[in-house]
Amino acid sequence: MTRVCGVTVTVVLAAFFCASDASAGVIWYTAESAGGGWSHLYSIDTTTKAIADRGEVHGQRYITDLAMDAGGELYGVGWNNAYANGTSKLYRITPGGAGDAADWDILQVAYNRMDRTVNAAVMSGEDLYVASCSGGFQKLVRDGSPDRWRVSATGNLGSTSGGDLAFSADGQKLYVTLSGGSLGTVNFDESSRDFGKVTAIGSTGYSQVFGLAWSEEVLYGFTNNNTNYGSSYMVRLNPLTGAASDPVALGVAVWGAAAAGGGANPVPEPATIALLGLGACVALLRRKRTAMRRCC
Repeated sequence: MTRVCGVTVTVVLAAFFCASDASAGVIWYTAESAGGGWSHLYSIDTTTKAIADRGEVHGQRYITDLAMDAGGELYGVGWNNAYANGTSKLYRITPGGAGDAADWDILQVAYNRMDRTVNAAVMSGEDLYVASCSGGFQKLVRDGSPDRWRVSATGNLGSTSGGDLAFSADGQKLYVTLSGGSLGTVNFDESSRDFGKVTAIGSTGYSQVFGLAWSEEVLYGFTNNNTNYGSSYMVRLNPLTGAASDPVALGVAVWGAAAAGGGANPVPEPATIALLGLGACVALLRRKRTAMRRCC
């Protein structure tokens, strides 16, 4: 699915729904309504495979990825028009339900901005990590207020983001989908000179994996194809090889996914092997057709 990289990005924040919506085994995902309407939120129970309509986001068309913290706040990245031009924006969204619109309001990124082609996001504790189809990788933190954010660290993947990020349940690994459907891990230790560098794992067997979420000790991927409104599949991914299995048809073209739990208490990877030789301890710290695509 071809996406245009010369664009500006918006981040979407969704919050304040009940704790049961962030329960284990439930993954949220985003798609565009058939026919080119606004972005649409859904969730799926990984055990029963039941899908719930979480509402249409009127006024926001291209929400390309989601991220959720353990408390149930849902985040995302995207843009508002076909070419994703204009200034970067932050939003808070309160999801609705089947037939209901989701509410949203604009938040603020401080004096600095995200990369212009962000298409992947994940939450870890109070921090938000994003990646872009231009290869950028950034960490965002709150800037004195829940409604205000700033970029605290910037690196480079050395690869092109395929569309999503997900922490393992223990927070020690940060997985990324890469352009072409492969899986890798990202160095998220901001003290490292290799902050953002990707280590490749292997191919998923699908040409596009736009969604990624860790739930119930399983890494799930959400595939896409090369048509705007085709069907995506939820698949189980082998975190050691990248191989996909057990596809579940979703009926819409998914752009991004998120689940609560992964990365709650991440342990950043050491910056270099030399750190291990010195006995340094690792400190506990706890994600369109042609021009209208998530790029790359």
